[in-house]
Amino acid sequence: MKGGALAAMGWAEEVVPLLQAAIENAREEREQFMLWRIYASLGRLYLALDRRSEAEKKLSTAFELVEELADTVPEGEMRDNSLRRANDRLKSST
Repeated sequence: MKGGALAAMGWAEEVVPLLQAAIENAREEREQFMLWRIYASLGRLYLALDRRSEAEKKLSTAFELVEELADTVPEGEMRDNSLRRANDRLKSST
């Protein structure tokens, strides 16, 4: 939330280290659900900063994490809907 507020105020560069720290924390805590969202946020931030190569890497990692999470959910409508929504959210970033 703090990162989003700083970015909205025009301090996008200051948000990068906050999101990188959030990634490390989510990894340590094994918060896979939060991890893909943080990667997506960092990817969108890099796009806003016109750092396309870095953005593509972070968004790609987010896509991979979504796929890994989907593999842990039994086949069915809930899995399909969750996967579709996450992918739609990520695709709208690019």
